[in-house]
Amino acid sequence: MNNLKSHHLLLPILNDKKSGSQDLLIKVNNILLKNINQPESLKEIIAVLIKSFSEFQVINSSLVRYEKLLQKKQFGQLENYLKESSHYFKDTYQAIFKKLYSCYSKSNFIFTLSNSRTVIEVLKLWKHQNKKIKVVVCESRPKLEGRIAAKELALNDVSTYLITDAMMAGFIQKADLVLIGSDKILIDGSVINKTGSLSAAIAAKYYKKPFVVAASKQKISKQVSYEVIEENTKEIFHKKINKLNSVNIYFEVIPKNLITKFVSD
Repeated sequence: MNNLKSHHLLLPILNDKKSGSQDLLIKVNNILLKNINQPESLKEIIAVLIKSFSEFQVINSSLVRYEKLLQKKQFGQLENYLKESSHYFKDTYQAIFKKLYSCYSKSNFIFTLSNSRTVIEVLKLWKHQNKKIKVVVCESRPKLEGRIAAKELALNDVSTYLITDAMMAGFIQKADLVLIGSDKILIDGSVINKTGSLSAAIAAKYYKKPFVVAASKQKISKQVSYEVIEENTKEIFHKKINKLNSVNIYFEVIPKNLITKFVSD
């Protein structure tokens, strides 16, 4: 398989700006499983993905592990790892929920944003323990992936409110808990997550609400800092007007001192 074909095969994943990192990793694993008997194709696919997903710690660290198994020609071990990853995630969600619920079981109104698989699964488990739970979700511009999370929660019988990002502070004031996921945890304990998370953390601090990050240990990196990446500005404003400049940033840093608690597996 040449590089052109690799890119074509991966386009749906590479262009997916709405899924969380764990959902993306599951999609990556499925593609790798389909090519498990083609080592050269796997090498090309993994090389493309490592370059494309450097921002997502859980994806990047998994791909590096896959690459090492390929280099050692441990194809059976790689296949087993890819097949068992979904079970690993389920255990992770259970472990995170138990720790989180033990601290915040009295929280009935929870605020979140974007589309974190960890947060969604934790809130589903929360619903089984606390029928009174209500969740408010920011739609999360510009890709509006918060709508996906809100819809899934509602379809799983969780009372859910979908709001615009601009309404964030008012709802955090009413919330019992602010809960977000994470795409990466820096070495100093700061967290990288969808833009809007920093505003939520500041509002939570102001209103004296717990601001909690729920993420697997796989999200912990050795990275010291984060370089902000600007995305396509046409997603914000598509017209060209003299002196008008659009800025589109997907991810931002939430400093450790704004985080009440980090809950992991």
